[in-house]
Amino acid sequence: MICRRCREGARTAGLAVGHVPLTNDASCGYGGWTRDRTRHRGQHTPASIDNHLARLLGGDTDHRHWVARRRNQPEDTGVLLALAQDPEPTVRATAAAGLAHLGATDRGGSTTVNGLLQALRDQGISVAHAAALSQEDHRNVTALEVLTTLSEHPSAQVRTICTGFLTKNQRTGSPAAQQ
Repeated sequence: MICRRCREGARTAGLAVGHVPLTNDASCGYGGWTRDRTRHRGQHTPASIDNHLARLLGGDTDHRHWVARRRNQPEDTGVLLALAQDPEPTVRATAAAGLAHLGATDRGGSTTVNGLLQALRDQGISVAHAAALSQEDHRNVTALEVLTTLSEHPSAQVRTICTGFLTKNQRTGSPAAQQ
């Protein structure tokens, strides 16, 4: 059971609570939502977080897209790799941008980089475009590899973005561009 306040807070934050019966008790076990809707007052267990993530990943396109936008830590690489294979292009693009950002900030390991390079084989434009745009302010070897790979993309828009960033990196004397 969940109280009305917690259910409304969860809905406002974009979280699915399904058809959970209502109670008037604010100590409903969901911890109560604060005004900023970003934290519970109660403690979450890893199991409750995993259950919630599983519900979101099994949800509709908006739920999966929301997860792809919010999961941007190295420990989220597995989730991003799975979402990079999603049937919906916007979800794949957002996940690829997240992987590209992790790789470009040196917070992702070889699994992140390999998964990103696999995602860049996507036939559409949205994944390549999102990955290219996420490399703008990054100048490490991973960013250079992504930009070099995408500079041969079939899309002229993606190629233009990548060659522009590569040229900018060469002008600024980026250590990655000199390798």
